[in-house]
Amino acid sequence: MRIGGAAAAGTTPRALRLIEEWGLLPPLPRTATGQRRYGPDEVDRIRVIRELPTLGLTVQDLRDIADRIQFLVDDPQRRCARADAPSPASGVVEHG
Repeated sequence: MRIGGAAAAGTTPRALRLIEEWGLLPPLPRTATGQRRYGPDEVDRIRVIRELPTLGLTVQDLRDIADRIQFLVDDPQRRCARADAPSPASGVVEHG
């Protein structure tokens, strides 16, 4: 699907471009004309990324945990916050 269809994940085409620019999505395949192609995995990841700021995370926090976002995509029930965390990004998606 192209960017308009992926925006159905609860965001806008502009926000999708920013999410990619910030390094929160892996490089996306492109059509012959250079348009981004989003699959179900990317849409699921975008949904998680859009939810994390509601926990108080900033863009920089998201960039800091970008390597762990996929854990939340794969297992939405995974613990994703600690009450004693020093910052909102601390403890997001504990390994293991």
